Amino acid sequence: MLSTQEVNQLLKKYETTFSVDRVGNPVYRYDTNHVASNAPIEDDSLCAVMTRDQSESDPKSLLKPSAKDMLFFGVFDGHSGWQTSKLLAEQLLPSVNRELHSVFRSEPEYVTAYLAKQLAQAHPDKKATDGAREVQIPKGVMEKIWNIVTWNNRHNRTVIDNLDQDDDVVKLAIQNAFVKLDNQIVGRPLQMLAAYEAQRKSGDKSIPKAYGADVTPQQTASLQTLLPALSGSCALLAYIDTLRSK
Repeated sequence: MLSTQEVNQLLKKYETTFSVDRVGNPVYRYDTNHVASNAPIEDDSLCAVMTRDQSESDPKSLLKPSAKDMLFFGVFDGHSGWQTSKLLAEQLLPSVNRELHSVFRSEPEYVTAYLAKQLAQAHPDKKATDGAREVQIPKGVMEKIWNIVTWNNRHNRTVIDNLDQDDDVVKLAIQNAFVKLDNQIVGRPLQMLAAYEAQRKSGDKSIPKAYGADVTPQQTASLQTLLPALSGSCALLAYIDTLRSK
């Protein structure tokens, strides 16, 4: 049996404190810790401080002092292995970052979602199937719609400013990031396996009899890609927008 001191050492072994201390950022510090219940540990996490002006393609690029910090904290509880939780810790943030930047740029998908919400709020009793003549669209909303549907290019169209002020649009972007990554995790190995199967002449050779026996590079890649889809993990992500104080 472990002593109290030994238990405390185990509980504090991976305890870490990170100082943020950035202009305009209300988060002074954050603390992390984990205790493995098995080996290798099946769980993972992420903590990141980014700015709105930071490179979308390089989330880890050098940060400059900014009042536009975005903070992300994620916890990933692996189910039957570490493969999915590790992948999520590496790829979920870039996926969310891409969708949020689409909101910041007022991309059509999120402009449409915003306008649909405005129409729904203006006529909560009207269904989407109601005739257009039955729905009186508010002038302000109609002007926004007209400006959007008649643009010629990104430089001369009217953009809905501050689209990210709408919580529902931001939530939709984060949800889209989760769904797209989930589809990628599940869909990619299935596509690779289907392509491999199409090249096989005999069904009894579709799966190797043993590891390392008649395994092609394509099949090896398929099997490795399949592991994150099989092991599984839950994903919890917190997003703090210092510019909007949300």
